[in-house]
Amino acid sequence: MKNIIFLYGEDAYSIFQEMRGLKNQFIEKRGEHNFENFFGDDIADIKLLTSALETFPFIGDKRMVLLRDPWNTRKSTWRSHLADFLDHIPATTIFLIAETTKPDKREVLFKKLLKASDVHEFPKLRAEDLAKKAVEMAMKFGNKISMPIAIELCNRVGMDGFRLENEIQKLALAAADNEITSLLIQEIVAPADAESNIFALTDALGARKLPKAIVELQNLLEKGENEFYLLATISNHFRSLLLVSDWIQSNKLNAGNIAKELKLHPFVANKALSQIRNFSLSELRKIYQKLADLDFALKSFIFFIFLKS
Repeated sequence: MKNIIFLYGEDAYSIFQEMRGLKNQFIEKRGEHNFENFFGDDIADIKLLTSALETFPFIGDKRMVLLRDPWNTRKSTWRSHLADFLDHIPATTIFLIAETTKPDKREVLFKKLLKASDVHEFPKLRAEDLAKKAVEMAMKFGNKISMPIAIELCNRVGMDGFRLENEIQKLALAAADNEITSLLIQEIVAPADAESNIFALTDALGARKLPKAIVELQNLLEKGENEFYLLATISNHFRSLLLVSDWIQSNKLNAGNIAKELKLHPFVANKALSQIRNFSLSELRKIYQKLADLDFALKSFIFFIFLKS
């Protein structure tokens, strides 16, 4: 069944890039009206997914159904039902499955997908391969980075393709017409440990796991992270959640071209999509306003102390 495409492996960044490319190529050729998007941890009723899979295209020859991370949930019953349904998917439906977490290879669904689909496995990248990607990313953003400097950047960022792309974009902007240098990396890019802890903090806040968020915040402060930087990072995260939530409610659509419409990095947009279900739009507005008020109050206080000194 070559109308079923299965992407999986340890290289989440490359899986995401391949998935995005296939999705965008389909939408460009056949339109967004024949595309549907599902997240594994959001499936409560398998009938919604199977109904989408067996629906025939509207004014076209094909439709695409994307299933993101079906193994990113403890609920496994629906996956066994999906395994049984694979044989009944019409040839007019392209079923794209992208798994960036670790699938249970003992399950029937995984075994059946390996046999019955167009399989693409993405093994963990080597450091040299990631450095090559850094060189390609810099060119995409209209800049240059030498291989030795790219290796230095990867050592600082860690084996995280998503963060690497984000840092390359910032470096290319800062470098302007000049080549990205070691000095510029040291000035702009935070070491991997600190950045990963910051991501853990925003992930915990987005998931409404307050105790974990408090622990991560305390750890960052104890390591000497700047309070204003942390506040700005949290504010930017909730700004993304607010933008995506507001756009979804206004347009009544799922992922689609949301990253392009809101000028967000695709990873940021998809991360927001997975977290906005934890907040109402009014809650996000209140949180973002409180963060803005806190930022203003802190900066005003410091300015007042400066005048008094």
